[in-house]
Amino acid sequence: MPSDLLSPVAAGTAAEKATSGEAWLRALLDAEAALARAQARLGMVPEGVAEAILTANVDLDDLAVRARGAGNPVVPLVADLRESAGEHVHR
Repeated sequence: MPSDLLSPVAAGTAAEKATSGEAWLRALLDAEAALARAQARLGMVPEGVAEAILTANVDLDDLAVRARGAGNPVVPLVADLRESAGEHVHR
């Protein structure tokens, strides 16, 4: 069984799909992309950062393991996104 961001508290119901690790990751990526879009409109980051975030290849199992050390998945996710999408992520 792959490690999941929320595997210890999985409910085993229809709500589980909406709150799965994949759903959480998609929501985190959507939030980071929205921030990048807003910052691009203000000239704070280059255009294209949001698209780079949304197309980043993130290994959910690896992210889940590294999230343990940070206490949440945002810290390792931002590190990954900065490697793939550039230093302007999560400003």
